[in-house]
Amino acid sequence: MSDPQDVPTPPLPGALGSYIHAGGKIGVLVELGCESEFVSRTEEFRELAHDIAMQIAASDPKFIRKEDVTSEAYQPEKDIYASQAAATGKPPQVVDRIVEGKMSKFHEEVCLNEQPFIKGQSIKVSELIAAKANKLGWNFAVRRFARFKLGDSFSSAGSGLGIAFLQQVPVGVVGRKAKTKPESPSESRKARTWTVALLPLIWTKNPSDPTLALYLY
Repeated sequence: MSDPQDVPTPPLPGALGSYIHAGGKIGVLVELGCESEFVSRTEEFRELAHDIAMQIAASDPKFIRKEDVTSEAYQPEKDIYASQAAATGKPPQVVDRIVEGKMSKFHEEVCLNEQPFIKGQSIKVSELIAAKANKLGWNFAVRRFARFKLGDSFSSAGSGLGIAFLQQVPVGVVGRKAKTKPESPSESRKARTWTVALLPLIWTKNPSDPTLALYLY
């Protein structure tokens, strides 16, 4: 009899949204979760996931919610604003309000849910998600996302994405043995060329799963 712990956990309902921007130089994957498998298959839900991916590409958030902001990111900003406000010589209660306003703006910049929606600046992303959830009758939430920019280091927010990211592999090396010596000037140029492609991914709980990767071609 197999161990019950070995039985794979069924995936939670939801959908992946993706967006490629700026001539292929920025790419986003986002996982939007909901409570209904049926709703996650609707066109409206998938459009929402795509719009959120577009938002991430344009606004480059670092976190999903305010509660996710780390002290390493939060405290230095607050200290700078507090010092600047105190230097104005205003009363402490005024200084506190100034710092509170500055930190609210900080959260708006770095937290996806707090950002103004790029297609309608009058609402925040969290309000957009809540409105769609209310319309379709189920709760929605962004679980995690990853934003890639050509030449930059990989960054993500949310729970672990389980992505094996292959870096600095010469073109033509993946899937076969690399040549130790280029055979021609064209081969030499290939050996110094790097191309990253975002392929459909299989989400897994095991980051070392070889079926999940960003491949170079």
